[in-house]
Amino acid sequence: MTFSKQLRQELTEAGGRIVKSGSGPELEKWPSRVAAVRRSGRVPETKELYGGWCRGGYEIELVDIAAWRLAALEPVPVPSRFAWPHSVVRAMQNEPQPLGLTKSVQGRALRLIQALIIATENAGHSSAAGQTGFAPPSHRRRRASPHFTITAQGQTLGFLVLQEQDRTEHVATEKELDEAKKNSWIRIPRFDCTPPERLRFVLSGGQVHRASEWADTPNHPLEDQLAEIAQEVTLRGEAAEPRRLGEIEAARQKRILWEAAMEEAVSSTPRRIASGASRRRKPHGTTPPDSRST
Repeated sequence: MTFSKQLRQELTEAGGRIVKSGSGPELEKWPSRVAAVRRSGRVPETKELYGGWCRGGYEIELVDIAAWRLAALEPVPVPSRFAWPHSVVRAMQNEPQPLGLTKSVQGRALRLIQALIIATENAGHSSAAGQTGFAPPSHRRRRASPHFTITAQGQTLGFLVLQEQDRTEHVATEKELDEAKKNSWIRIPRFDCTPPERLRFVLSGGQVHRASEWADTPNHPLEDQLAEIAQEVTLRGEAAEPRRLGEIEAARQKRILWEAAMEEAVSSTPRRIASGASRRRKPHGTTPPDSRST
C-alpha cells in the first residue's frame, strides 16, 4: 500500500482528523509528507488535505471542499461601450480624473465597474458611489475610503479600483548628482514608478472567502475574474446574514421589554395617585386643634 493510500485510509477510519505525536526527525517529516500527498493529485477532487502544528503534535485533516468553491460560475459580460451608464458610473464620469487613473485605463475601469455592479444587482444587492475622484497611496489602499460600495444582505462592502505601479531602478542624472553634492538634505530616489495599464480591485468589509484583491495578470485579466468577485460579494453577505438577523431579534426583544415597562408604568400611575391622596386626606372623626385662648 502506498503512503498516500495509507494516509487516506487512516484519516477515513479516524473520521477525517488525526494527530501525529512524538518527537524528533520522524515527527518533523510530516509537513513535507502532507505536501507530497497534495502534489501527487491523489486527494479526492471534493476534498482538501490540511496539515499544521498543534499542541499534541502535527494535525492532519481531510475535509470537504466548500460547495461554493465547486460551483460553476457564469462569466460576467463586460460592455464594449456605455449605452446606459449606471448612476455610480455616471458619478465617476463626472470627475475630471475618475478614480485617480490615467486616461489610458479610465474607460476600461468604468466598464468593469459597470459589469460588476449590474451582476451584483441582478443577485439582489445594491450599490452606491463613494469618493470617486482620488487614488490612495499604496500604503493606505487597504484603509482608504472606497470608490464605490455594494451592500449584500445588510453587509456593506467597499471597493477600490487601483492602477498598478511598475518600479524600476532610478538612474541619477548629472543635475541630481550635482544638487545632492551641494545640498546634504537632497535624496536621490532609488526607484522610478510608472503606471502601466494593469488594474487591481481591492475589496474590504465582511468575512473573506476567496480573496480581497484581484489584479490583471498576463493570462488572467480582470474581465475573467469578475464572476469570482461577484460571488465573493454574495458569500460575504450570506456570512453576515445570521449576525444581522440576530441584531434585529435583539432590537425586537429590547422593544418588547420597553413597551412592557411603559405599560406597567402607565397602569401603576392611578394606584400611586390614589395612595398619595389617601395619605393627604384627614383622618375620619378628627377635629381641628383648639385655638389659643385669649
